[in-house]
Amino acid sequence: MQIFIKDDITKETYESFANFSKLEKVTDKPSANNYFVYDSNGLSFVKDSINPKEVLHIDFLSGTLGWRLKRVNHERNLRKALGKTEKQLSIFDSTAGLLTDTMIFLSLGHKVVAVEQSKIIYSLVKDAILRAKDKIPELKNREIRKY
Repeated sequence: MQIFIKDDITKETYESFANFSKLEKVTDKPSANNYFVYDSNGLSFVKDSINPKEVLHIDFLSGTLGWRLKRVNHERNLRKALGKTEKQLSIFDSTAGLLTDTMIFLSLGHKVVAVEQSKIIYSLVKDAILRAKDKIPELKNREIRKY
């Protein structure tokens, strides 16, 4: 898998993605059918080089998830699923995906362990967390581990 670097990237940031995902750094448009792109918006995944406008990018600060996190107390269905409890719960999210539910559980004050099998999704989520951790208090001091 290749990573196309459009903007400056710190060596630490590149290595954190490259070591885990076995990424080959390229400076020209990638030859692969699907690839990562790193630019000023962070890490994205292009799933089809023929149609490079179809990208997967995670941003916890804007869009639908950003809006949901700002109004987390209105998440009736998730709150109902957790039951009527005021104490902090320990939640295991075995299908973390884009961390939508996990972020809401964290915002509600619960402890969450989230697991994601896909290396692509994991890499995108890790980048989104690193970009948002200074602006979302629930993300500070959180561990991101690969297994």
